[in-house]
Amino acid sequence: EWTYFEGAAWYTRWVDWEAGPAGERVILNIGAANYAALVFLNGIFIGGHRGGSTPFSLEVSGALRPGRNRLQIMVENRRSAARVPMQHIDWFNYGGLYRDVSLMRLPPVAIRQASAALTADGTAVRFKVSLDSAASLTGRIRVPALGIDAALPIRAGAGETSVAFTGQFWSPETPVCYEVIVEAGDDRFRDRIGFRTIATSGTDIVLNGRKLWLKGVCVHEDDRGLGKVSTEADVRRRFRHLRELGANFARLSHYPHHEHVARIADEEGILLWAEVPVYWAIAFDNPETLGDAENQLSELIRRDINRASIILWGVGNENADTDARLAFMSRLAHLAKALDPSRL
Repeated sequence: EWTYFEGAAWYTRWVDWEAGPAGERVILNIGAANYAALVFLNGIFIGGHRGGSTPFSLEVSGALRPGRNRLQIMVENRRSAARVPMQHIDWFNYGGLYRDVSLMRLPPVAIRQASAALTADGTAVRFKVSLDSAASLTGRIRVPALGIDAALPIRAGAGETSVAFTGQFWSPETPVCYEVIVEAGDDRFRDRIGFRTIATSGTDIVLNGRKLWLKGVCVHEDDRGLGKVSTEADVRRRFRHLRELGANFARLSHYPHHEHVARIADEEGILLWAEVPVYWAIAFDNPETLGDAENQLSELIRRDINRASIILWGVGNENADTDARLAFMSRLAHLAKALDPSRL
């Protein structure tokens, strides 16, 4: 009887906690909560979030206590014209917590984001690092397979450097990824990243300097047995079917899918279009709706910034041709380019 329920539901569990070293910070990560979430720990309100498909993190250091802790998360999934997506959609919207919830221990100064991408000419890798504080220190970038071991000066919480690229380009035919290690103070970030360029030339899309022809399908994150929950086996099955069709490309319709989708696509050489659900008759004249859409787009780009498989960010689908819509979509397009100038 809960299939079509729209409203609020509460999730709760007890968490056993043992304090770490002095100054340690603890972050609660929530992979997705559809649609609006409020988080409480031991009766203390920690924070909230809107947007049903992107991750969010909240610091819980001050609310945790040794021993048992009660975590409560309220999730509310009502559809409305002011939300993204709005109430009129052609997929089942589901609700609640449907991705991983975890706790992460961090040192006092931690890496908020680390990214690595080729410059437009493909000759160098540009590394960018931001901390979660305004600290100044010297970090380190290592890519062992490419012999890269470089210092990274970080000033007021941000650092950037470029190193010559001597490796192999990532492509559907050669989905090569390299281990990248970023160190800053006591924090360390690891990722496997493929390096490629993507651009346009006239009406052509160009991958690593060569004309690219996209052959693909639209894929929803919806399964007869799993619903909106996504497993690695499910994703690999879908990609296997895509390959059997002779395709090299998938559009992740019409909202951010689980983050392991792009990681697996990196491994298997599948090109991706990732998007936010600015779908049909969004309330384009509502500043709050625009803020929601901008936040979802920002969270998607920051989450998947290092995924070579993603070649373009989608900012909307099948919208009415009005002045309010054009202004709304232009804001999203400019935001995407500001956050990530390396993709279409």
